[in-house]
Amino acid sequence: MKKSFKSLGLVLSAVFTISNISYGEESIEALLEEYKEQSELSKKTRDESLGYLYVLTRDDLERMQAYTLIDVLKSLRMQNLVVTKFGQNADVASGDYPSLANYVKLYINDQDVSSIDANSPFFMFNNLPLDHIDHIEIYYLGSSVRLADEPAFLVIKAYTKLPERENTNFIKGSVSSTRGYGFSFFDAREVDSNLSYLVYFNRSNINNKSREINNQHINNDSLENYLYLNIKYKGTRFEISGLHKNFYNFLGYSVDGAPDKGKIKANEAYFIVSRDFLEDKSLKLKFSIAYDQWNYNEENSPLQGGILSFNYNPLNPAIEEKGEVEFFKTYASISKVFNTKNNSLFLVSTFKSKNYNNFSLRYKYLLGGESDLSDIFKLRKENIYTFAVENQFNINESNLILAGIRYDIINRDGGKKDFHPLTAKLGYIYVPKKNITFKTFLSNNFITPSFFQEIGAVENLDNEKYLLYSFEFSYSKGKHKISILGGWNKIKDKIAPVNGLLENLKNSYEASSISVDYTYKFNKTDKILFNYWKTFNIDITGTPVEGGFIKLFKNFEKTYFYSELVYRKGYEIFGTKVGDSYDLTMALSYDLDDSTRISLKGQNLLNNSIKTVFYIPMTSEIKPLRTVDRKYIFSLTKYF
Repeated sequence: MKKSFKSLGLVLSAVFTISNISYGEESIEALLEEYKEQSELSKKTRDESLGYLYVLTRDDLERMQAYTLIDVLKSLRMQNLVVTKFGQNADVASGDYPSLANYVKLYINDQDVSSIDANSPFFMFNNLPLDHIDHIEIYYLGSSVRLADEPAFLVIKAYTKLPERENTNFIKGSVSSTRGYGFSFFDAREVDSNLSYLVYFNRSNINNKSREINNQHINNDSLENYLYLNIKYKGTRFEISGLHKNFYNFLGYSVDGAPDKGKIKANEAYFIVSRDFLEDKSLKLKFSIAYDQWNYNEENSPLQGGILSFNYNPLNPAIEEKGEVEFFKTYASISKVFNTKNNSLFLVSTFKSKNYNNFSLRYKYLLGGESDLSDIFKLRKENIYTFAVENQFNINESNLILAGIRYDIINRDGGKKDFHPLTAKLGYIYVPKKNITFKTFLSNNFITPSFFQEIGAVENLDNEKYLLYSFEFSYSKGKHKISILGGWNKIKDKIAPVNGLLENLKNSYEASSISVDYTYKFNKTDKILFNYWKTFNIDITGTPVEGGFIKLFKNFEKTYFYSELVYRKGYEIFGTKVGDSYDLTMALSYDLDDSTRISLKGQNLLNNSIKTVFYIPMTSEIKPLRTVDRKYIFSLTKYF
């Protein structure tokens, strides 16, 4: 670690020695400064009662060259970037096993884009392009009372750019050293005082270097098309999104971890209509429908053990698997805020209906014959009714207390368990001075098993139950800011793999974490950030439990430099040691003129990124595989 930090230190020193040049004619940077002066959108949208907030501003995202969500995920505090057995990148809590992590939620504006099947954003939106995103708010150690959506402990809210602030369009093209490419088109306009729109399209061919298992190559390349449309007419907002993905299934279900053939084709779409009412816009109505669909195909030689199936027989293994399913989700909500001088009362009621249609699962076997197991899984419908109330009371200018309670009615068919959890949250925020803040929360929570988890379960699963205490202290003075975030949680009935199938673990698990951040701002645009975090007394070690980062933002006249070093401490799992990782990224952008920007980015430059560990059934081997490739990306952006 010392060598890597020393190397980065030399780079930073070299950057600091280059003198600043005063800004000349108006450029893209001048436009960004104008946006800042108009008050950043993040200041208007964030709600710190949701958890402990960290914001990536528009300026941050552009200088980071954050092309996709993965560029944000890999450095998150007390989280680890992993790759699943089907090739999707996901973020899991420190120490947790690699999975799609249904305790993480991603919102695009106010829409939870978790896939209906996995109840996680990472199945479909792990590669969400960010060109149309204005800023991202990340809420750590939060609770579900105010969102009144399905519970989460890490909430990522990506807010799209506002047409009335853009009134422009651009095209962007990129190529990578791994023979990938991307193309984006963006157009946002305010037509008149009643009508505005934003349209965004992205096509990405994501090529990754192949990994090797038992002298066989596997890959998780993906071809993705994404469309987003936002229209606001006379105060009513309409949002339409569509995503198509065609990707290789990585390890899949093959016994040797290396399918001979295998692909997943997936589609996702949603439509939202929402409107704020009353003069103070304190009453909000929202309705949405969503559709998910995927096809799964995998083949593997019987000489390599074939495919793991529900009725696996090593003497007559499945050699081909085909699956298909469709999902529909309907959502409606009504919320009202009652504000007085010292009090804010928030009420919300929601209804969500999930329908799992056309589920099919078929196998072909070595000795001939086929089986259709489409009827073994009976869950076809799930209705969720949620009622929540939260009250925030200002004792005085320096002290705020909040309390919230939430009741859910979760009805499921197919013989699956119904749930009626009652959750609550207490909080206290103390601001003795403008530069000092202390926050603390105590809450209980739950995570309901997803469709995917129920398929892979021994029997009916119970929901996971959490008790969480957390606090944050922050202090700033002049150019310096330091913040300390800590938490303790207890988990009961955790869902985890046991002998290849999921079940609720009988023991309760406890863990505590701490994260320390320090920021130094050199001037209005330049800053350096340090972070260190560690999780203690944890009984699960499927991913690192210690890490941190260093990030540098540095501007010159028309040149923008960014560098980050993400560190994860090594760990041991099932007797296999996984070493420390150091993921170094550097990004450089240059404005050729007022409307043209070229950018070059290198990621995982030390070729030592975090690794994800997999169990290979055929050899009983624990196999670590790199999560992020070493890659160089060149891009050109043209504004019109």
